Amino acid sequence: MKKIIILFELLLIFSSSGYASTTGLGKMYVCVVIGKDENGRDKDRLSDYTAIKQFCTSVSNGLGYGSPLFFELTMKNQITPMQINNLLNEVKIRVNSNQKDLFVFYFSGHGQNQKGNTLPSFECGNQQLYHMSSIITQIKKWGKQKPITSLVIGDCCNQVVKNDEYGTIGLNKLAYTGLKKLFLDNAQPQIIAWTAASKGQVSYSNYTSGSLFLGLFRNTFYTLLADTYATPNMISWNLLASKVIESGKSRNGLEKVIPYFEKHICYE
Repeated sequence: MKKIIILFELLLIFSSSGYASTTGLGKMYVCVVIGKDENGRDKDRLSDYTAIKQFCTSVSNGLGYGSPLFFELTMKNQITPMQINNLLNEVKIRVNSNQKDLFVFYFSGHGQNQKGNTLPSFECGNQQLYHMSSIITQIKKWGKQKPITSLVIGDCCNQVVKNDEYGTIGLNKLAYTGLKKLFLDNAQPQIIAWTAASKGQVSYSNYTSGSLFLGLFRNTFYTLLADTYATPNMISWNLLASKVIESGKSRNGLEKVIPYFEKHICYE
């Protein structure tokens, strides 16, 4: 489950004007799943919802793709594994294999670790679980229709069972090259999987400002783009992962967390 610890505020809006145009190159498809509503948790979950939509819109506009297409399950008491599968299937139908489409899956809610897995299971309604690796498996089965980059984020605890400092970072049009390096320039389709906590850990959030992990991830992402805009070939998912994880380790006390990262290459 997600604990209450931290306050962050990270606001950034890209404008697509001035960015290199990739009209017709592809589309970004985004699945946003927000876990069940409960007393006192609607505000931080709403913050997560707003933050991830802003992040995806920023990246999509930054690449010249225009607004993403969102598929959502939000604040439902009885989200089921079948509903999540239906969401993924709807995206699969729309992805165009002739374009460099992008896909993002984001879950905010309760999670737990099962059977020694490194990735967590998402808690759905009626005590049902949906394992994060199932999303990776589904994407791999999409065959040649797979998006060129899929970013899968489980913003939840990975606990074994039985932004005050963040600031606003402005990016200019030169950030496009770094975004392109991360999302488009891979030779084979890739899946980038993140979870907010390593096996055995809990994740943290604030009632009004949402997820600590999403704050760490977004802030590090934007900072890395700004720091490497003059040398975009230096940027990589592995470099980003090392910086996000180091940021989590550097926190104090209960706020200290170690996010977990996996990269999968999907060979045809």
